Amino acid sequence: YYSAHMDMFFRVKASHILLETENEAKDILNMVHAGEDFNELAKKFSIDPSVQENNGDLGYFRHGAMVEPFEEAAFALKPGEVSDIVKSQYGYHIIKVEDKKIDKLEDVRDELKTNMLMAKKNSDFSDTFGKMYNEAKIEKYLKNL
Repeated sequence: YYSAHMDMFFRVKASHILLETENEAKDILNMVHAGEDFNELAKKFSIDPSVQENNGDLGYFRHGAMVEPFEEAAFALKPGEVSDIVKSQYGYHIIKVEDKKIDKLEDVRDELKTNMLMAKKNSDFSDTFGKMYNEAKIEKYLKNL
């Protein structure tokens, strides 16, 4: 299961600067390209409410943890790279990927067991319910409605 679903265990460590307008994002992206410190720019300009505590650092996250356009951009970048402007429902992001890694099997073994057990239980329930439904004699009394 682990080998077949490696993408589930791939994680990215990223920071971002969230801005209200595309023009603001263009200006800040130019500053990043000019060599200004990404974290300082995040602290100074980002509208993300958590930025004062984390300098825009989002930590590690897996697929499915972020909104789609953000996630797509973050997972496409290599460590050290900065994205172009990424639009989401929250505003305009500039993303910097710090690191990428795949969780080791030992680190996710318990999570895997839980996921596999839940999948088995759901499958068993669906099979049992489907069988009971197909074998049941169901009569509909539409006249009484």
